[in-house]
Amino acid sequence: MKLSRSKQGELMVVAAVFIWSFFPIINIFIYQQISPIFTLILGNLFACLFFLTLMIVRKKFYELKNKKGLVNIATATFFLSIMWMFVFSGIKHTTAGNASIILLMEIFFSFLYFGIWHKEKFSLSHITGVIIMAIGAIIILFPGEIKLNLGDLLVLVGAFFAPLANYFQQKSRKEISAETLLFVRYLISFPFILIVTFFLKEQAPSLIAITNVLPLLLINGIAMFGISKLLWIESIHRISVTKAASFGPFAPAFTLIFAYFLLNEIPTFWQLSGFIPILIGAILITKK
Repeated sequence: MKLSRSKQGELMVVAAVFIWSFFPIINIFIYQQISPIFTLILGNLFACLFFLTLMIVRKKFYELKNKKGLVNIATATFFLSIMWMFVFSGIKHTTAGNASIILLMEIFFSFLYFGIWHKEKFSLSHITGVIIMAIGAIIILFPGEIKLNLGDLLVLVGAFFAPLANYFQQKSRKEISAETLLFVRYLISFPFILIVTFFLKEQAPSLIAITNVLPLLLINGIAMFGISKLLWIESIHRISVTKAASFGPFAPAFTLIFAYFLLNEIPTFWQLSGFIPILIGAILITKK
């Protein structure tokens, strides 16, 4: 039986979310050898090479002549580069579970962003969902005391830029294929991040340090930034960004489970207390 376009998009986003749930865990291991900014640089490099290979195999270089598609992905890349610098820096100062849960605020920002931009009417269900999600985020950001964790705040700021990037990625996908889109995205972001690294005077990792975590760096570049993002682009090509983002609550659930077995991280009372309202709020926001 042939699946509808909507069902295809839903299955793709679920697969993308499952793969992505390993992201905070893998990067915590990598950070033991390499700084967040260089982890981002190497992730971009391996992802760029992965999509270059796909373009060669599928003979997609003619798409590089599509100016409209390139302008949209260049704009998306600008917002994504800012987002990832905040997220990668934040993960270093928080837990894998916290980072995964806070990234769910992308749903919150997507709703506000697309609602305001497209001037959609806010139903009582949607408004309630926004408020509940905000409460969940506050619980995680301030676990029992008014003391802000820098890592959580940085991840939250990063999540703010996600809807902007996804909007322009969705527009670009209408013009060019996902592999071309992602190749250009990583190709553009690579020198941009290098320039930022230069001004921040970040010390480059040693060859030994890179070698020690090379398998994880390859997984980061090919699986996280490669396959996961390919599935995500194809999903938002078939369903709305807000609907795709609504599947986000599955990620922290998987992350908390995997973090327990791989990092011995036991979900805290505050993590669970914050995750539950964010999950409920996400359901209300995406409810028709």
